Amino acid sequence: MPTRWKIFLGLNFVLSIPAFICFILMIIQLLNTRLTTTGDFLIFFLVFFGLAVITLNGFLNIFMLQQYFPDKSIPANVKSIATLSLILNIITCIGFLILILYAASWMFRYDAPGRDFSSGKRSLAIISLAWIIQLVVLTMQSRLPALINRNNKKSISNLIDSIGQ
Repeated sequence: MPTRWKIFLGLNFVLSIPAFICFILMIIQLLNTRLTTTGDFLIFFLVFFGLAVITLNGFLNIFMLQQYFPDKSIPANVKSIATLSLILNIITCIGFLILILYAASWMFRYDAPGRDFSSGKRSLAIISLAWIIQLVVLTMQSRLPALINRNNKKSISNLIDSIGQ
């Protein structure tokens, strides 16, 4: 496996494992608390959905790399799931960008004397780093099925040529 696809595999683990842990912690939180307002429920659902999409997308990418890379044919249902996952992950990425921009504007606007926002700024930096990693994963994920398909066609062509000789 080429180095960039090993990096892609590692980045999927870096995103998926923490997202999965946060997803499980949110399920536990949901069982222990009551969401009273519609706003609370909406925010909880959006974060819950985003974490689920990131987790499932990462595990799907890992599965595709392990099962089909470099040159096995990807079934149509896996391709359609990968496309849907890519679209949902793009929407999630946009949502996280909005969250980062809102949090940054709030954090730096209310930087009053006597208030310590250092932990919030560290959290914002970590979330921003995760967003950048997610952008890299999305870019590489969009290329993965075409690369596998191209390698599959090349492999079949080489096999046919070797039989004909």
